[in-house]
Amino acid sequence: MASLWDEADAATIEEIHKNRYLEQPKTGLQLISRLISKGDRAEEISMPLKELNKFINYDFVDLCKLESIPNETELFKKIDKALMDLEDTAEFPALANKNVVAVAGGFSAGKSRFINSLLREELLPTDPRPTTVIPTYIVSAKDDESLYALNTFKNKVSLDREAISAISHEFNRAYGIGFSHIVDVMMMESPAFNYVNIALLDTPGYSNSDSLERGDNTDEKKALEHLRHVDHLIWVLDINKGTLPESDIAFLKQLSLSSAKPIFLILNKADLKIKSDIENIMKVVRDRLNQASIPCAGVVAYSSQIDPHEILGDSLIDYLSSVNSKQKYARLSRGFDQVFDEITTYIRKETERRLSIIKSLNITIIKGDGNLPEEDLQTLKDSAKTLRKGTESTQSLIQKFSKLRHQMDEKINAVLSYISVDDERKKDETSGIYSEIITRDQNLLVDLDSDRKKEGTVVRSDAFGVYIDIGSSEKIMLHKSEIHKTYSNHIKDIFPLGGQCTVKINSVDYFKGVIKMIVTPKGDES
Repeated sequence: MASLWDEADAATIEEIHKNRYLEQPKTGLQLISRLISKGDRAEEISMPLKELNKFINYDFVDLCKLESIPNETELFKKIDKALMDLEDTAEFPALANKNVVAVAGGFSAGKSRFINSLLREELLPTDPRPTTVIPTYIVSAKDDESLYALNTFKNKVSLDREAISAISHEFNRAYGIGFSHIVDVMMMESPAFNYVNIALLDTPGYSNSDSLERGDNTDEKKALEHLRHVDHLIWVLDINKGTLPESDIAFLKQLSLSSAKPIFLILNKADLKIKSDIENIMKVVRDRLNQASIPCAGVVAYSSQIDPHEILGDSLIDYLSSVNSKQKYARLSRGFDQVFDEITTYIRKETERRLSIIKSLNITIIKGDGNLPEEDLQTLKDSAKTLRKGTESTQSLIQKFSKLRHQMDEKINAVLSYISVDDERKKDETSGIYSEIITRDQNLLVDLDSDRKKEGTVVRSDAFGVYIDIGSSEKIMLHKSEIHKTYSNHIKDIFPLGGQCTVKINSVDYFKGVIKMIVTPKGDES
């Protein structure tokens, strides 16, 4: 007698054969044409991205040459990668502030049906036969459903459900054309998905093709590429295997999992087993995970075919709810910041090294006056003069890098603002108190630009606000109005005299002498 799973497989195959993109060649070719088109970006995004490209490939490279910055090639690669990440986010902004929960496993584990059961809707196409699966993200939508693909030209193409089914399954058999090298990812925004801070990622099965026989498993490489960068991982296993296969363990070990990123394991198709068998298999699987030192957040026996879906074990719903409770902030500005911080730190140390040598030379010159030959003294004086010029040059270079950093920040913020993405900088702004210093002290500007996190102490409080010492020539003043924007408590409770706080430097403008920062009282950092 056929099981529910056999009946579902047969129904799926029948639905695929009724697909209009497969039955009507003209419609199918129109879909192909749309999927390979280049398209155009909105000017609000394209213009700042073009300017960032110019800043990096011309201004940044030219400035690095002025001082022979170490690891210049590596720094260029890092900042270029930061730009690529920003460009990718501009295409798929819906993913930027989501905790990405990947759903992975071997072929035939039932990943797509598992996801459909979470949605309580047949959103993802399923097929019991080997297929070419394109990584697919699912996020929540407030209103109507939106489906689209991102091709290799970074063009977003709107799709319908039949198109997604055709792309994922029979298109290659019908027209001899596959899309795995044309379409990078697909996106589904669905009101059926209720987790607003989560993006589910349906990945290719790591053993999902006959390429295993050729020793060239492209699906495995693609799955690894995506899974290494996700925030959380759900591993789906067909309970009929009776254990966690060695091939699964070998694959999972390639992901460098940790206690901070454990897997949640789904024993799927558990409706086909009796309770005692399920309990035995769960024990075997847990033991295998422990022996392999693979961290695990939970194991649940599950059925995508019957309701309730969770049959035995840990709660998947509790796990997803815990992940969904945390808002994620994009780290798009961090890549740029790290490069500029590294450069500024190097220049600052180089300046200090030269100043130390100048000091030693001056002492030698003073002591040697009348004791050393005039020719030797002149050589020492010339060396000190050359080093002083070099020091002035490095000070000027820091200012030039700061100006470039400020110009690039404006373009980065323009892109993030247009696509409504919250970056880590916004998190800092919303979890602390804004302040700024206007100063003519160039040494302070250099110091705060190269060390962008300082510890401060509350040294005074008056009718205007709170004053904080960070060990520099200037005290930071927090206006009462700014404090009350973030905190409702009495100011002396938040910033008691002698109390400690953290000061994060957001930007340093050498030309205007303005330092912008966010101050957070100790115990309130996130």
